[in-house]
Amino acid sequence: MKNKSLKNKVDSIRRTLKSQGLAVSSAVIESKILDIFPNFEEDWSSDARSEVLQALITKLQPTELITVSSVETDLPVASDDEHESAIEEDKVNIHPITVQEKSELVATTAQSMGLVLNAQEIDSVADSVDSTTDNFESMLSEVKTALLGFVRYKAESNNKKITQTMDEVVDYAETKFRENSQHLSERLQDLKSRISATDTRNKSQIISILNRLRLPACKTG
Repeated sequence: MKNKSLKNKVDSIRRTLKSQGLAVSSAVIESKILDIFPNFEEDWSSDARSEVLQALITKLQPTELITVSSVETDLPVASDDEHESAIEEDKVNIHPITVQEKSELVATTAQSMGLVLNAQEIDSVADSVDSTTDNFESMLSEVKTALLGFVRYKAESNNKKITQTMDEVVDYAETKFRENSQHLSERLQDLKSRISATDTRNKSQIISILNRLRLPACKTG
């Protein structure tokens, strides 16, 4: 650890992640801070801390994020001065979340969850998140809840569309099959009429031929 200031920032972020059920090593957090903000002592702010947190939560590989319940806490015991400094830093880093930040957070979180949303859907989910929340961690939790609600709504909507579409297909098929049956019945009736007419015509022709030949009737008995 380079200095006390960096150590306090790392410990503060670790506590925040731990409160969300995630355990990230100090080395990983320090590396992420220095990677994003090489001049952290000059560039550090509430926005900088939020950016590091977001990067750790949404961009690290799954193997780098493990639940707190699966590991033993290895945070060093901080002195009273260090603990007080970390608490004060947490207070300073709380800031109102802007509309743009909400939309960006929704988009990033959705991507980390494997969801593909268009701009309108992102704005819709962002609008449903409580705009009075002024803490990044609380906002992230609300965003995830809103995204899960959105997924549930989309799934239910898709199910209704599937049911409606299948009902329309079945109704159309039944109508067409009834038309087929009616058409077959009419053609069979027509065929029967033609066969009957042909039979009648054949009998008439036979009688006419017999009459012309004047064949004697056969006697019986």
